[in-house]
This record gives sequence, structure tokens and C-alpha cells, in this order.
Amino acid sequence: MFSHPCRFMMNAFPDLINELTADFCKKKIMPYFENNYYYVYDKIKKIKGLRPIQAQGTFYLSVLIDLEQFEDFKCDYDFLQALLNEENIFILSLSCFGGNVNGFRLIDAAKKEDYDEFVKRLEAFCSRHYKK
Repeated sequence: MFSHPCRFMMNAFPDLINELTADFCKKKIMPYFENNYYYVYDKIKKIKGLRPIQAQGTFYLSVLIDLEQFEDFKCDYDFLQALLNEENIFILSLSCFGGNVNGFRLIDAAKKEDYDEFVKRLEAFCSRHYKK
């Protein structure tokens, strides 16, 4: 066991300090997260039975699950467990934060290609389980 930072981080630290200014984050990083947020938000809002919550100033997208539209599930945990089993997608449930809210939360830091695959699987899952 070592009690010091890894060599990789030690070597990168001076460059990180010089590059990661507040202006850099505002101009380069924040637009990336914002674009991803609205990209995945727009795709999820088209899926029947799901309702994304539009937020401001967050890296997370919360999505409510209308369980009345999915007869196979009693709570968000059931929904997300089936999503994991069927589509190999693991998402954090909203109910784990307490309260009686059925939904899930995801971060908007992935690449758009990853979101395309995610939404394709999520949409397939929802259409299979959506009440006809």
C-alpha cells in the first residue's frame, strides 16, 4: 500500500492547474454537459410511460416512471431490475433517496453515441412492457 498519489496524477497536476480555470470550465466543460443534458432529455421525453424532469444547474437528469402504464412493475426498483436483466442497463432509482417517487436518475457526462445506444435499449424495454 502506498500513501502518495500515483505518478500519473503527480505528472499531470501542473498542467491541470494551469488549464482548469473557471473560464475554461465555463466555455468548454459546461456547454458539453448542457448539450448532453438536452440531447438525452429530448430523446427520453418521446418514450411512452417516462417523463424527464427539466432541471437547471445540474449534471443529473431525473426521469419519472408512470407505473400505471407498465403493468409488470410495482415500483421503480422492479422496473430498473427488469431493465438490468433484459437490457443490461443499471440505473440509480429515485426511491433510494427516500420518499415515494418512482423514477431513475442518470448523469449527463457520457458521449452522445452512448446515449443513443442507451435510449435505443430503454425504448425497446418500455415498448415491450407498456400497457397496450
